[in-house]
Amino acid sequence: MTGPGDLDRRLTLEASEETTDDQGGLVRVFVPVTDLWAQVVPQRGRVNFAADAPGADVTHRIIVRDKFVITLRHRLREDDTIYRIVSKRRIHDGRYLEIDVEERVE
Repeated sequence: MTGPGDLDRRLTLEASEETTDDQGGLVRVFVPVTDLWAQVVPQRGRVNFAADAPGADVTHRIIVRDKFVITLRHRLREDDTIYRIVSKRRIHDGRYLEIDVEERVE
C-alpha cells in the first residue's frame, strides 16, 4: 500500500504543445504544467539502438496522487531525466495513479 511518505521524489509534469517554425513545419515542445511528489520504482532495462546509437530503455513504475489530469501526451521530468508515459491506471480506490514510463539512457 502506498502512503504519503512513499512519495519522496519531486517530478515536473509537462504537456506537449505544437507550434509552427519559420518554414511552416510543426515543432513539438514540452511546457511545465505542475510539480508533483512521486514514488519512482525501477522495473527493467534493455539494450536498444535508436538511429544507430547504442543505449538502453529503462522502465519505471511511478506512483502519484490522482489529482491531476495526466494523459499519454504528457511526460514527467526529474532534473535532466525524462520519463515517457506508456500507460496509467488508478490504484488504491482511485486515490493514486500508477504510471508506467520509459527512460532512454544513452
